[in-house]
Formats: sequence, structure tokens, C-alpha cells
Amino acid sequence: MFSLEVNYQTKVPHKFEALFSQLGRQTLSLLKIPKTMRVSLAFVLPAVIKKINYRYRRKNKVTDVLSFEGLNELLICYTRAVKQAKDHGHSIKRELSILFVHGLLHLLGYQDETDPGALAMERLVEKILSRSPLA
Repeated sequence: MFSLEVNYQTKVPHKFEALFSQLGRQTLSLLKIPKTMRVSLAFVLPAVIKKINYRYRRKNKVTDVLSFEGLNELLICYTRAVKQAKDHGHSIKRELSILFVHGLLHLLGYQDETDPGALAMERLVEKILSRSPLA
């Protein structure tokens, strides 16, 4: 069972609850995780994510997604996601899907601090997205 609460702290032109809920269920199913998971997601402004990134990671820069494992909370900077979607030549829906699944994997204990870990996470994100009709 996967449940999601979304908090729009910045203007986002579309609602993504159905997409993210489906991706959450897909992720738990693919990883064979039988537990119930409740996730809180907030779309935030660049200044907010930069401040939080510095406070908790000592990185004084805007980032695309932050995850807080013990709290099951994700923060996504919508402005940054829009820029990255343009830079990568794909839709905002795809970029947000990538960021959401990436953050969700962090909540589940996956790490990308090493090159092998980052590559494994990238492959897993793509595998999950390839199985989603909505992403």
C-alpha cells in the first residue's frame, strides 16, 4: 500500500498526484516491498530548497530533489525540474517522474554517493519508469 500527500508551496501548472501514486505503487511492487508506505511531497521554490540543502547537507546550492528518509518526506524544486527537462530534451512530466522515483529510492535506503551506487539507481529509475503507463 502506498499513500501520498502533496503540498504545493509554489505554483505548479498541473497536478501529479495520480502519476506519483502510481509510480510509488510500481516501485514498491518491483522491489517486492510488502510494507505500507506513506510519503509527503512538497513542491518548493529554489530559495527554499537551497536553504534546506545547506542546512542538512552543507551544500549552498539549489538542488532538484531532497529526501528525508526517517520522515518519508521529499522536496522537489519545480523551477529546477523545468530547467532540467529543457536541458535533457524531455517533458516536465518525465523529469518529475525521474526526480520522484529517485527521491523515493533514497527513502527506501538506496544511496548514490558512489559511482556504482549512482549507476545502479539510474538503472532502477529507468526500469521503474519503463513499466509505468503514466510516466
